[in-house]
Amino acid sequence: MQGTYPKYNGGLNLNYRNKSINVFGNYNYNNAQYLMSMNSDREQFDTSFSQKNRMLFHNNTHGFKAGLDYFINNKSTLGAVVNGNLANNDFNTSGPMYFTYIPTGQVDRILKATNNNDMKRDNANANLNYRYAVTGGTELNIDADYGIFKIRSNQYQPNYYYQPDGTTEISRAIYNMIAPTDIDLFSLKADYEKNYKGGRLGIGGKIGIVNTDNDFQRYDVYTSGKVLDTLKSNRFKYKENINAAYVNLSKTLGKIELNGGLRAEQTVISGESLDSVVLDRNYAQLFPSASALYRFNSHMAVQSSYSRRVNRPGFQQQNPFTYFIDSLTYTRGNPTLRPEIINTA
Repeated sequence: MQGTYPKYNGGLNLNYRNKSINVFGNYNYNNAQYLMSMNSDREQFDTSFSQKNRMLFHNNTHGFKAGLDYFINNKSTLGAVVNGNLANNDFNTSGPMYFTYIPTGQVDRILKATNNNDMKRDNANANLNYRYAVTGGTELNIDADYGIFKIRSNQYQPNYYYQPDGTTEISRAIYNMIAPTDIDLFSLKADYEKNYKGGRLGIGGKIGIVNTDNDFQRYDVYTSGKVLDTLKSNRFKYKENINAAYVNLSKTLGKIELNGGLRAEQTVISGESLDSVVLDRNYAQLFPSASALYRFNSHMAVQSSYSRRVNRPGFQQQNPFTYFIDSLTYTRGNPTLRPEIINTA
């Protein structure tokens, strides 16, 4: 990727505050083009495939955020926030692929393919929050969030096969892929902290629910029109519910600072592709963490720590649909991907 094209950014921020309320909002605009290239060489049996692709990505995004904080008293605050992005993205690729017969080293045929993907990605999120805090003492935070994502993709991909001279057409295959995706997210979490026996105690919990609906329609395009390929089309519905609770305690004993915590998670996942169940999991996991720090003086200290964390795959990484760059090059998600467990010491 290289900085070939100009990029434009602009924004506006507004804020008003008095003793009872704080009102804020902002708007941002981004317009940018990115040029990328992809070169690949691979072999299969007696044929090598040499591919050179030019990729141009155009992003046009409007972002917004608005919120209100109401100060109930000097300890309690009630707030609401709405934010989101409205994006139009165009992704275009083009480039030849050369088929070479390895025993003779002669080019056998050439594939000239383009790929035009017109995509809309819109999302909006709403948050309600409550905060209670006493300086140096008890603190309570409660958040309720709801978000929606709407992705609309219309991909047109013609593939033309030529004789080695690059001008005599052998055959063609033209596809049109239409893929709408809807994602709904809901979460409710609460965090509570207080001073406890000379240290600091924190407890909390969270409920997170995600529903996704991914529809993939592939059409074969002919001069007379287009026909839906029912064998290559698919629909994938994914549901995820994660329930979590944690406890954390930190304390200082002279020159020693101690911190320990435990997070418990229950994960319930289901996935359906058309009429078949491709994913059905229900499991629980524990994620401990601990650290100890000894201060020799204000300039020198030694620390030992351990933590266990989870890194979950993205929703699109689990989407089993096929995204074609050309008729022989594609990417595909894997619905059976499992989270990555990270142990750090």
